[in-house]
This record gives sequence, structure tokens and C-alpha cells, in this order.
Amino acid sequence: MTVAVVGGGLAGRTAALDLAQRGVAVTLVDGGPGATALCGGSLDVAAASPGVSWLPWRDPLQGRPLAPRERLRLLLANAPTHPYRVLFGDDDVAATAALEAGVERLRGWLAPSGLAVEGSLDDARVLPNLPGTVRVADYALTGPAGADVREVEEVVWVDVPGLEGWDPSYAARTLAYDLEALGLVAPKVRVLRGTWPEALRGPRVARIAPRLDRAEQQTMLCDALRGEGAAGRLLLVPPVLGIDHVAACIGRLEEAAGGRVSEALGHAPHATAGFRLQRGLVAACGRLEVRRGRVAGVREAADGFQIRFEDEASLACAALVLATGRFAGGGVSAHAVVREPLLGLPLHDSEGRRVDGIPAHRSVRKGYANAQPLYTAGVRVDASMRPLTAKGAVRHARLFCAGDLIGGFDPARERTGMGVALATALRATEQVAALVGAGA
Repeated sequence: MTVAVVGGGLAGRTAALDLAQRGVAVTLVDGGPGATALCGGSLDVAAASPGVSWLPWRDPLQGRPLAPRERLRLLLANAPTHPYRVLFGDDDVAATAALEAGVERLRGWLAPSGLAVEGSLDDARVLPNLPGTVRVADYALTGPAGADVREVEEVVWVDVPGLEGWDPSYAARTLAYDLEALGLVAPKVRVLRGTWPEALRGPRVARIAPRLDRAEQQTMLCDALRGEGAAGRLLLVPPVLGIDHVAACIGRLEEAAGGRVSEALGHAPHATAGFRLQRGLVAACGRLEVRRGRVAGVREAADGFQIRFEDEASLACAALVLATGRFAGGGVSAHAVVREPLLGLPLHDSEGRRVDGIPAHRSVRKGYANAQPLYTAGVRVDASMRPLTAKGAVRHARLFCAGDLIGGFDPARERTGMGVALATALRATEQVAALVGAGA
């Protein structure tokens, strides 16, 4: 009998791919990409979060930027409810090794799609996003990976006239201010206008980017940017440089410009890198059995589960991995009350309060800058990634969780959602493979 993985984002596809590579019969239940497709282009496992006091980006005594592995150590020491603590305790060496192994697995899965995951836990990257603020990133995906502003003397924003919701002059000013606030030696920042081809203009990156997969459109942009590059200069473009051939597009542009060309990090609805990541994961899962559709419910039995779909079809499985995410993926619902809709699993926030069965607004605090307990709400798990009951017992020996469905942290504020997806999915599949292999 198959093992079922419910969830089509990074955590779910990591679990499905790893199970298949272990020789386990697996069916991926894909109801949608969830938060993975909203990725802006960085892949963070312990990224700096200026709004989180115990996760700074600089050493307060020496003033130097902290390496990702150092920030990971701080996170383990100061975030007792984070999934990493459940996985690794305070063993930062084990955490580092597991995350590096997870990223390496992801690199292998994405490589056939022409996508790379660049970076390491030894050094962070300072990457600008589309509005002009910067993100201290651990890893980065093809597209924005080459935009580390610490390595350049001048940043030139390439204007794309008509792009909805974007002002390059505002982005340039914001970037200069943000770098100064971080205490960095800021490069010169200016805007390059009047070069973007008319045929490549549009209000949305989702319409521009596919055009730049075509050689003739790339040639048009190469001609427009020819000679605009220089030593120490970064030509920074919105996230529009192709969907399926972004690496080739950037290579051609750099050759024509005579200097470095990179994308800015995106954000919804301009999250082109997230769309590429999702497509790469879908392609990697091409040979797996995939059941598309939304799950209406799950019935438990001693020897497995019966998954019921909205179209009234069903799927029996010997073990189940839930990687359904939170609010974006539908793994946690906030309609009327907060709840986990498939099995009614209890949900707790990072302060230990049970939040399922109560209205969402009761877990919201006033003030934009305040931490929001609601955004940390999720399922509690043991070290094997098995969900726990309200009393702390294992809910079902054959049930596992991965990704943002696991509570105790805020993936957006702490910027560790993708690291958690990889680490928890691989721990869950390790346990599933042992269970299935033992014939239990």
C-alpha cells in the first residue's frame, strides 16, 4: 500500500521525492503550491531578522556580520518552541549538517530545470528586493542570486516603464537608506531610464517574464543594455528575466552589457522566483504518482488512513505525511474559528496557548511591529514529526507532519520557513521509511 504525502509545496514535494528515492511507494496529493510559489528568491534557514531581538545580523561586540551558521546557533539557543529545537535540541552542529544536506538535495532536484541554489551557511548575501529594501539571505535562487550589493560599487536600477506598483526612483532611494541603516558601505545607486524595449513592457511581471524565455526577445533586451555594464557595477532588473531559461537570459545579458546583471528579489504578485521554484519541483516529481485535487477529509484506522477527496474519490494509504502549510496552503483555516480541517489536530501558538476552536482575532495583537501569536499557530510534533494530542501523546503512529503546518514559529518574521520545510520533511520521511521497511 502506498504512503501518501498531502501538500504540493516545498515540504510536500521534498517528502515525496525523498520517499521515492528511498524506494517507498508514494502518492503525492497536490492541492496547490501554497506559500512556496510566493517565494521572492531567497532560501533562508536562519536569516537575519532585525525585528527579532535574539536573531541579529551583526555580532554586537565585533560589529561584523554574523554567518548563517552563527545565527542558526542563536536561534537554537533562544527559540525554545521552534521546530529546529524539536529536531535538534541545542545541537547546532547537527542542525547545520541537516540543513546543508537538505539544500544539497534540493540543488539536485532543481538542476535539470536549470535552477541553482547558491550560497552557503558560511556567509550571508545582502540582496535588494523590488521596493528597494534589502534582505540578509542565506541562500538564493537563480535570478536574484547574483545581486549581493556588498560586492559592487554602483547599483543601477533598470527602469521597466509601466510595471504595476513599482517606482524605480523610490526603490533607489530606499536601497540607499536601507544600506546606511544596516551600517554598510553603500554603493552609488541610480536609475537607468529609456532603454527598456517597448515590446517588453507591461503592468505585470507574469506577462513580461515568459517573453524573455524566447531568444528573439532576449536579443532585443541585450541590444538595449549593450555596453551599460562596467567593472563594479550591478544592473538590477525587476524579476522578469524568464521563467524556464532565466540562467541563459542572464548570461546573454551580462555578455552584452559587459558587466553583472541580476534580478531583484520579488514579492507577491511579482514572485517570479517562487513560480520558477514551484515549476522546478513539479518537474522533479514528474515520474511520481500524483493525485491532484483538494482533500475533503481523512479517516483514521489502526493500519493506515482513507483520504477522501472533494470529487468523492478516495485513496487508502499505509502512512500519511501532512505538509499542508498554514493559511496560504489551507493546512490551517481561520474561517469562523482557527482549526486544522482534515483531522482536527490541536493547534498551539509559540506561547503555549491552544488556539484551535477560537476566533482568529483573539490571537491578534494591536500594533504593526508586534509579534503575532496567530502566525505561530500550528501542530505540535515529537522528534519523529508525529503530531501530538492536546495532552502530549502521539496522535497516530503512522501520521507525520512537515513544513509550516508545524507550529511554534513565525516563518515570515523569523524567515526560516524553507529551512523548516526541508529539515522536517526529510526527518519525517526517514521515520516513514523505517516504519514501512520494518513492516510495522
